[in-house]
Amino acid sequence: MSKWTVNVPTLSTEATQLLVSKAAQRASELGVAVNIAVFDAGLQLSAFLRMQDAHIGAMAIAMDKAWTSAGFGGRSTREIGQAVADMPEVTRIAILARPQHTTLTGGAPIRISGVLVGAIGVSGGTPHQDEECASAGFAEIGADPVR
Repeated sequence: MSKWTVNVPTLSTEATQLLVSKAAQRASELGVAVNIAVFDAGLQLSAFLRMQDAHIGAMAIAMDKAWTSAGFGGRSTREIGQAVADMPEVTRIAILARPQHTTLTGGAPIRISGVLVGAIGVSGGTPHQDEECASAGFAEIGADPVR
């Protein structure tokens, strides 16, 4: 390493697999089939799962939720949606017109000791179910709870 580089914390493969597994497990307990996407803090897809019978159209939505959460500084898509709703209409339209931006609930930042390491997006259930599934594995990897 040199003074021109930085170390960027990221989730291990084992952590991403655990998050996806726990999200799918929680979805099964809730009786829903979902799509689950995990992105790293650099907005690169780390893991994806489409549960059997999950809507194919919700695949991209799960990815957009995770991408938006990580890309907007580590805020949940629920929180982003609340902030965007309060913006002037022209600003709101401009933000939401961009590819991959979504304010649909179910995207959650993954922070460990306050450091953003990625985000998870879940789509296929109700907004509350998606959000619940997204954070199902957080405690097991030592991730901070979602605000």
